[in-house]
Amino acid sequence: MLRLLFFLLICVFLVACWYSGPDSAPPGTDYEGQFRPVENLRFLYDKSYVNEHGKRVSEHEIFDQVFALIGQSTRFVLLDMFLFNDFKGKQTELPRPLSEELTQALLQQKAAFPHCEIILITDPINTVYGAKPSPYLERLQDAGITVVMSDLQKLPDSNTLYSPLWRTFFSSNKGVPELSVPNPFDQGKVPLASMLSLINFKANHRKVVIGANDQSITAIVGSANPHDGSGAHENLALRFSGQAVLDLLDTERSVLRFSGSEDVKFQPENYRFVETSDMAIRVITESAIKKAILSAINASVSGDTIDMAMFYLSERTIIQALSSAQARGVAVRLLLDPNKDAFGREKNGIPNRQVAHELVKQGVSVRWCLTQGEQCHSKLLMLRCNDGSRRIIMGSANFTRRNIDGFNLETNIELRSKNDHPAITGLATHFENRWQSRDEQKTSLPYSAFNDSSRFKYWQYRLMEASGLSTF
Repeated sequence: MLRLLFFLLICVFLVACWYSGPDSAPPGTDYEGQFRPVENLRFLYDKSYVNEHGKRVSEHEIFDQVFALIGQSTRFVLLDMFLFNDFKGKQTELPRPLSEELTQALLQQKAAFPHCEIILITDPINTVYGAKPSPYLERLQDAGITVVMSDLQKLPDSNTLYSPLWRTFFSSNKGVPELSVPNPFDQGKVPLASMLSLINFKANHRKVVIGANDQSITAIVGSANPHDGSGAHENLALRFSGQAVLDLLDTERSVLRFSGSEDVKFQPENYRFVETSDMAIRVITESAIKKAILSAINASVSGDTIDMAMFYLSERTIIQALSSAQARGVAVRLLLDPNKDAFGREKNGIPNRQVAHELVKQGVSVRWCLTQGEQCHSKLLMLRCNDGSRRIIMGSANFTRRNIDGFNLETNIELRSKNDHPAITGLATHFENRWQSRDEQKTSLPYSAFNDSSRFKYWQYRLMEASGLSTF
């Protein structure tokens, strides 16, 4: 009888824990925008490679363009950025103080144009979940810039094994022992309560910039963070104008609302947008990204080419779709990060090496980015069809359960073209150069360099992906 009572109590406890969090995303997320004519399209690249002398070369373009956009935006600036700090982990060399540069750019613009509305949306990771005040955020607030911390508790829980316990016992920090633990991001220690929040594994992972003056409104969407420790990473972004920027602004207003902030005061009136274009673009967020990815892959036919550059690839339906595309005659090429470098720490290759091993057996071509401490951080899917049309999906989202099943906040762009526009040709050339890896610019390695056939690690990846008990 006591055993039965104990069992029932455990069941009641687990059910109570399970239903303690939101079961759906906040209003305005999972956004699937309309295709709009695009203006002033430009792909932006941060490159990292080894030259013929064995020296690593880093070329930055994305934040140069971000700072330029801020400088020309006299009416309105909105940034939604995941990592905005100078944490460097165990790295000894940092190529660029991006957090300070961005802070200075915003402060200078606010000083020059006091009536310009500037809003920064960011993630609690930048204060180590309340443990360490951010000098950058405080300086911006002191200058009259609106700083909004994303309310992650409004997002569904991805970590099915831990989140129910966290919401029940730890989310209010009551009852958490006043202990200090090593800071996982930098030197020093942080309260245990901060680490318990970290293990909940959710984030506002977006990387969005919107800027407006009297003549135009422009956006940059990509994979790059204003984070000193990420300064050497390879990233990809898209700069564009047009009505799709207003759709993008609407998705950011949703984050402001559910995070308890006032709405944007800026009114984007009197802008004229082109009505026709050779290319169409739309904004997609959260789970709408997954829908678009599967649509593109499943639409491919024999003779088409799918090129993907990805930091994390682990979502099961996408892996199955890639395998099926290869089987029906689509040329699938995956350029993956080897998942070995994390801010001076060495990782174990999960999940990319396990996914690659699975797909290589199905005939998919895989190469690894040649990394030396940095990460191959791009998130790109490019479908090139026999009829000349192109579909491109890119932005902040890794192709993982957490990133595209509605648990994280993510923003991507989908671009469609009926022909090879020069901008798209340039993107294809960028991928090809990375894939081919020449002696004077070594950028990638063959699959054999990180082949990992461990069944233990494979099932470790599968458990981590399914349960959410992982950082990817």
